[in-house]
Amino acid sequence: MAFSDEAYKALQDVVGKENVTDDPVMCQSYSRVQWTADGCIQRSQLGTKMRPDCIVMPGSTEEIQAVIKLANRYDFIFIPRGTGMINSAFANPGQALMGKGIVIIDPKRMDKIIKIDKNNMYAVIEPYVTFASLQAEAMKVGCTVPTPPAGAQISALANIQWHGAYGTSWIAALGAHQLLSFEVVLPNGEILRSGSITQEGSEEDWIWNDGPGPDLRGFFRGAQFGHAGGMGMVTKISTRLFPWTGDPVFPTQGDALEKESY
Repeated sequence: MAFSDEAYKALQDVVGKENVTDDPVMCQSYSRVQWTADGCIQRSQLGTKMRPDCIVMPGSTEEIQAVIKLANRYDFIFIPRGTGMINSAFANPGQALMGKGIVIIDPKRMDKIIKIDKNNMYAVIEPYVTFASLQAEAMKVGCTVPTPPAGAQISALANIQWHGAYGTSWIAALGAHQLLSFEVVLPNGEILRSGSITQEGSEEDWIWNDGPGPDLRGFFRGAQFGHAGGMGMVTKISTRLFPWTGDPVFPTQGDALEKESY
């Protein structure tokens, strides 16, 4: 592969051998085209070169930080990924021409709902928390979260800090407006926090991003589609919740045996 065996071994040391692979079949599964026109153009320009050299699955902010520091040390390109529903992660033509190794950082092991504050109506989540799982837990305490047309199985973190449009946006606004505090690992490996969590002694307080403390939301979410991982990898966010007056569980039944969502 384009990057050294030494770099691959270093990644294994960070996340464990079971959480990193250079299997061509696995890597190819991460190279599907996105649905937008620019993705189709990239496919026509790159062909099989869209396949990354390696997939790494960190389990914490600290492991992501270590992976990005290795990218700087061994000079390979890293591409953050969410659940991969809309924008798949792959090299663009400019990156491919650089001749460097390309590593996809897949955070699927980071799927925890860290906190739901029903009184202040916000949740703290990791990258692989889906809208479905967040909705299910929020409903238990009388809250709800808007779900995008892209579906309930996509990353809530990626959608909210990317842009986020919902059927209820006329009253709940866009996902970018629901973003509160967040934590991101910058391209140099430093950890940056924005909002109330930057204050001393406020590690558990993710309630606000309008001060006191720096508000960097606009810098990372962009005008419409955000930085898409170009400014670093977001590892945690807090997002607004809204009142829910209905049942505390999904009142639905599936077709499979013993498949009830109660």
